[in-house]
Order: sequence, then C-alpha cells, then structure tokens
Amino acid sequence: MKKMLLFLILPLFMCASMSLAQTLTVGTYGVTPRDVEKDSVAKYFDRAYNSLQNVGKETKVYLKASISTKFASPVWSITSKPGGSVVAFGATKDIDTSNQVISFIPDKVGTYKITVTDGALSATITINSSLFVGTQVGACYVCHNGAFRPVGVPLYSKWSQTGHATMLERGLNGTLSDHYGESCISCHTTGYDKLANNNGFDDYPFTFPDTLMPGMYDSMKTAYPQAMALANIQCESCHGPGADHYGAITDSKMVKSLDADNCAWCHDEGTHHFIPESASFSRHSNPTTLARGSSADCAPCHSGSGLLKAEKQN
Repeated sequence: MKKMLLFLILPLFMCASMSLAQTLTVGTYGVTPRDVEKDSVAKYFDRAYNSLQNVGKETKVYLKASISTKFASPVWSITSKPGGSVVAFGATKDIDTSNQVISFIPDKVGTYKITVTDGALSATITINSSLFVGTQVGACYVCHNGAFRPVGVPLYSKWSQTGHATMLERGLNGTLSDHYGESCISCHTTGYDKLANNNGFDDYPFTFPDTLMPGMYDSMKTAYPQAMALANIQCESCHGPGADHYGAITDSKMVKSLDADNCAWCHDEGTHHFIPESASFSRHSNPTTLARGSSADCAPCHSGSGLLKAEKQN
C-alpha cells in the first residue's frame, strides 16, 4: 500500500518541482548598426538600439523574453502606456525555442509597461520614453558636479576631461581626423536619430561646414545654437534622455548600464568601428574553464562593476 501511494505521489511531486523551477524573464535586446547590416535580407533588425530602458521618444525598442525550459505560447501585452498613445507591437522573432524578441516604438513621452506571459508565468519590464535636454548649466551640471549625487564627486568635470566631451569639437576644428565627415556626427552628438522626433541634435537646423579648421566649432555654436547644445557625446548618450529626470529615477526615468550593447551601437558601427564585434570572438567574451574570474587578482577585469571599483580605488 505504501509503495502504491509513493508511485501516485511521486509523479505529482516531480511535476510540481518542475513547475516551480521554471522561470520567465524579459529584458532589452541591443542591436548594433553591424547587426542591422547583417540582417539586410530578413530586415527584422532594421534600426540600431542601445538596450537602455530610458529612450528617446520614437526610438525603436527591442525586447527579449527568455524561459528556462521551452515556450508553449508566449503572449505580449502593453499593460500601461501614456495617454493618447496608439503604440502597437511589431512582429515577433524566435531566436530559439526559449528566447523570443519583439519590438515597439513609443509614440508618446511617458512610461510603458510591457508584460509577457506563458501559461502561469509572467514578467514585466518598464520603458521610459522622453526627450533630450543636453548637458548644460541648469541641467546635469547642477546636481552631478559634487552638489548632490553623489555629494563631493565632480562627475560633470570628470566627463568634461574625456574624449567623449570634445568629440564633435575636435572633429569640426580639424584635429580629430583628416577624413572627418558629416557621416561621423550621428555618433558624435546626443539624441541623433533621423527616424525619431526626440529633441535630439538632428531635430534642429545644422549644416556641416565645407572646411574643418580651428575655431569652426565655436562658429557652429553661434550659427546653430539649438543643435550645438546637443553636440558631443554627452551624459544622455549613455544614460538616456533626461527631460523626465531631475532627481526622479522611478520607472526608468534615468538609468545606468554596464551592458556592452550601450557602447556597441556606436563602437560597432559596421565599417571601421568594430571593437565589440572583435571582442565577441575573444576569450573575454567566451571564457574557457581556464578563465580565472574567481581569482581575487583577476576578478576586477572580469566584470564591469569590478573593474570600475578597482579603478576608483587606484
């Protein structure tokens, strides 16, 4: 009798354990310009995306749902969106039986909550759609140069000493490259997206100069002040637009990310910028059993957060 009872209970226990073990997650799915080029035939990935949850209005966003076993019948829904939005999903793309990608383009400024379900499992992600404002006195500078977040740390001043902060300036002044051209400015400005109306650099008048020489950058600032307020690779290029931020971080109103996709949408441009593509074939991206990520000496370089911590301590 006991054996019969055991045979009856055991399958139920195993099914319950399998059900408890299943997990469903949803996250962003970065797409580089090189990925767009590779997908030129199928044309599913037709726009680059840096994988941030804080994006410019009308940015094309790709999301990926992943299940620990195998999808049965995943269903996507937009559970919250700004008033007046008529946003709709694009087609889905199955990466494999456990991973599915979907896209959407936020048509209004505000918060979007997207949920994916598969049977009893569900997962939700929040995307914030906003406008770019530019790194100027009265914006990022006020709070992030030691006054508030974090207190005493001059983040703005540190950024201003980087190559990002003067990228377009050096390009227009003729000191960055002898073959600098108009095609370079999409990555050397903030909020640039010809298919989006997001208050980015390209949403304002600007004519690329015929001659690059010292002083040209200042001349462009005088001629095109609105566009040039978004010149160079500013804070919002890596953290997303800040019009809804000003201290607020709920609902992805401001984000920070160490995901390589955030860098790759410019540094994996497809023709002469290919650092992420090269790295993807290296031991760094494909560690073997000989990788020493658990070693106290090696660990800092085997995670983004560990490397930043190590650099701050030096």
